[in-house]
Amino acid sequence: MRPRTAVLSTASMLYKMGKLLSWEGLLIKIIQFLLDWPCPSINSQSLTTDCKTCLSALKAGDSVIPRLEILEHCALCLLNLGEWEFLVNIEKRWNYFELAAEIAYVCIDVVKHKGNKKVAKDAWEFILPMFGSNPQQKRSGSGGTTVIHRDSPSGALHSRSALSQFLGRLRDETAIAVAASLLARLHNVLRDEPSLELVVEYTGLWPAVVSNANSYNNRAVLEVLSQLLLQALKYHPTNVSWLKLLGDINFVLGHHAKALRYYLEAGIVVRRLL
Repeated sequence: MRPRTAVLSTASMLYKMGKLLSWEGLLIKIIQFLLDWPCPSINSQSLTTDCKTCLSALKAGDSVIPRLEILEHCALCLLNLGEWEFLVNIEKRWNYFELAAEIAYVCIDVVKHKGNKKVAKDAWEFILPMFGSNPQQKRSGSGGTTVIHRDSPSGALHSRSALSQFLGRLRDETAIAVAASLLARLHNVLRDEPSLELVVEYTGLWPAVVSNANSYNNRAVLEVLSQLLLQALKYHPTNVSWLKLLGDINFVLGHHAKALRYYLEAGIVVRRLL
């Protein structure tokens, strides 16, 4: 007969393995959900519950916690599923969570106040350094340093490429609109030419001034914004505002033929919707 301690040890190991395997399965479901958005084959309510449970394991100090990649995908999935209240109350241990939470906060404000209220600058101040001369220096909205975790597959959002990857996984229209408005406003502030301003909903939410504007890479802002919009239009192809914004971006860059193409596409969509 096996000693009681050996039985308990085996049971504990099996429990841990079961937990880890279930989280890996959750990651696969999230990736599938994002790829096939809105993915009717996956129960969104069940997925929401599983993501919250996964993130709660971290908060509860469980001895078995999910990999950071899984935690990041859970936060992103909840952002896309409109679980914004949950995200704004989560512990912002890593800056991937912080950006998801800050976008969620603005989404709540947009829905409640229709974009007519000035919001906190946290998301703006979080993203702004990524377009500066030292994009890896990150500060949280509270002024403290946010942990950059080396195991994060996204580079823990300390680079523009990691930011683009994060934004490219947004599926919810409100979340995308918030991110697009921030980048559009940033371009307008850095470029400071009224004739070349980008016009899109919610830009008035963000600050109108940036210190040392010349130290930021405005072209990189347009590149990240373009990538966000191109990805977003795969899932929301009839969003006239984003088509027009792509036209504006190409006009600013001097790509007039491309600009005309997007303006015409926007016009065609409007005509079809009439």
